[in-house]
Order: sequence, then C-alpha cells, then structure tokens
Amino acid sequence: MSILQDRYKLINVVAEGGENVVYLAKDTHTQERVILKRTKNGLAPENRNTWQRETLLLKQLHIDTVAKVYDTFVHVSDMVAYGYVVQQYIEGETLDKEFHRKRYTSSEVLTIIQDILSIVCQLQEFSPPILHRDIKPSNIIRRQQDDTLILLDFGLATEQQDREFGHTVGVGTLGFQSPEQLFGQPTLNTDVYSVGVIALQFLTRKEPQSLLWGNILKWESSAQFLHKDWKDWLTKTLAPTDERFRDAEDALSVLLQSDFGQKAKTATTQPQHTSQKSDFQKKVHPSIPQHKGPPPRTKSKSAQQSEDKLWNPTHQQPPSSIPNQYSNLEDEELQKTKQMLVASGCSFFFLGLFAVPFIIYFYNKKKRLETNR
Repeated sequence: MSILQDRYKLINVVAEGGENVVYLAKDTHTQERVILKRTKNGLAPENRNTWQRETLLLKQLHIDTVAKVYDTFVHVSDMVAYGYVVQQYIEGETLDKEFHRKRYTSSEVLTIIQDILSIVCQLQEFSPPILHRDIKPSNIIRRQQDDTLILLDFGLATEQQDREFGHTVGVGTLGFQSPEQLFGQPTLNTDVYSVGVIALQFLTRKEPQSLLWGNILKWESSAQFLHKDWKDWLTKTLAPTDERFRDAEDALSVLLQSDFGQKAKTATTQPQHTSQKSDFQKKVHPSIPQHKGPPPRTKSKSAQQSEDKLWNPTHQQPPSSIPNQYSNLEDEELQKTKQMLVASGCSFFFLGLFAVPFIIYFYNKKKRLETNR
C-alpha cells in the first residue's frame, strides 16, 4: 500500500462521495489508525487558498465531541495536486446505520437530539460562530467505548463571517439542507434546521427525501401522531429562517424542559365505594335526597320481597331515567325505510314519464291500423 508523507500508510477506501475520497490509514509514527480525506478531483491553483483556510479552521477546533484534525498536506500524483486531511479515527457506528437496525422510543430520540444540539451549541460559542452545514445521521457516530455522539466530516464547515467560502450555493445534503443553503445564505440557525430534520426522521421513520415537494419539506402529515410538544418544536425548528429558533441554544432550551414530550398526568386516586354509590343514585334517581343521618335499619328478607312486588308486580326492572339503548337504532332503521320508499316512488315516477311517449305512439299506430281496415 502507498505511504504518504513517509508517515501515513493507506489501508483501504472507507467511503467515496462527490468531492472527497475517504481512506482508513495507519500513522506509522504513532501506530494508530487515522482517517485520510482526499479531494477527489485535485486542487486547482485558484482554490488552494480556500482549501487551506478550511483546513486551518478544522485544526483549530478542540472539542471532545468533534472528530479531531491532526494534520493537513498537499500531495502531487500524476501532475495533480490533491489535498489531504488527517482526522481522528472513531471506533463506533454512525447514526445512519443505527437508525436502519433499530427503532427508537420518543425518550431515546429526545436524548439524541439534545446531544447533537449540545455539540452545535459548542460550535456556535466560537467567535465568530462555526457552521457545519452538513449535519446528518451519516456524519454522526456513536463512539463504541462510551456511547458518546461525535460529529464528523467538517468538509463544509465555515465561519459565519466568511462571505466567499461560507456562502457556497447548494452545499449540504438533499433533505437535510435548509432552504437558505440552496441560495448560498447560511445563517446561525441553519444547522438547527438540519438537527430538526434528524428528529423528524427518527420520530416518524420517514426519509427526508421522500417528504420533499420541490425544495419544500412537507412534513406535517407524517407527524400527526406525535406528541404536541414535538409537533410544536418541529414547527419552530423547520420554519423559515426568520421564524425559526434563533440558534441551537434556543432550540435546546425547549427540549431540556422537564415535562417535554410527557403525557398529561391523570388522577390516580380512586373514589371510595360509598361515593360511587352516591353518584350512581344521583344519576338514576336525582329527585331522591341523600341520606345524611344514621344508617337505616336493615329490612327483613320477606319485607323486602313484599316491597319489591308492590313496586314492580311483574318482577321487571323498575322504570328509571336511563334511556332505551335500542331506541336510537330503531329510529335509524325507520329513517332508512322512509328514504327507501321515497327513492322507490321517485324511480317509478320518472319511469312513468319516460314510458308515456311510447304508450301514446303505439296507441296512435293501433288507431291508424284500425282506420285503414
């Protein structure tokens, strides 16, 4: 295998995209595995300053939840200058792969989105703030040793004040990129939009690309079953930039509320038996006053039976204010019968109208034949 800079031994290709080729390599100085990201089409002389500015920004980031950049260099092969970025190798599984092998509970999604927004908050605390511009599940890996989420692939990262490189038209990934990115105008809440799309995907199991209508993400119908807190948060997160959360801290503060996404609590205390009986008596016999004195004397069985016969000599259930449960069904059947009779009468009426001309025609024809005879 090739050895670059007399240090980095290429092992195999990990991934290949439209702009970069990613290799797994070994650092022969430290004996550790690293990731080498190489520009796919080489660096034109006029683009080298932009690339160097990007890699300088990456080397300045020192955040535990962001993959570290160790080194950058330019290597010429076959008269073509390729730019290389040496990054920290993270042992683990990307959220994209994790998403396709498991289903999340609402609380698990909440934890994931809180962790991602916390990383974005750290990036936005820099002066000027750092924009990733390509946050998606395949660019986030769950570190195997401690399950911590690590943000990868800062190939599109930029300082917000960078008017030339930071405002490239159309950067990002289809479905996850915010509308303003299509026009090259990323803002402080651009990455917030992408995190909102991840939340939508994990909660609904819908791929963002399948929800696109032109350049607009039509997500509302897929989120009808979600808790109101989630729907309200997604509405604010996926809104146009001037109506969206101002930054990642604003979006995160809502998710950190202790009762976010929880079902409304209901009373669990059961009423006592005497209260239940009293309520039933009020519904069935509202005119009977409630007994407030000492408990009534217990009647003998024979006295109770005699009293029942006086009340209901046929031994049927005493009348009450409870309506007959079949009355509504009988009314509906009667109404349907009336509608059928009306429909049948109308049919016979119109049939008669159509038959009259034929009857007149045959009657006149018969009359002419009799006259000719």
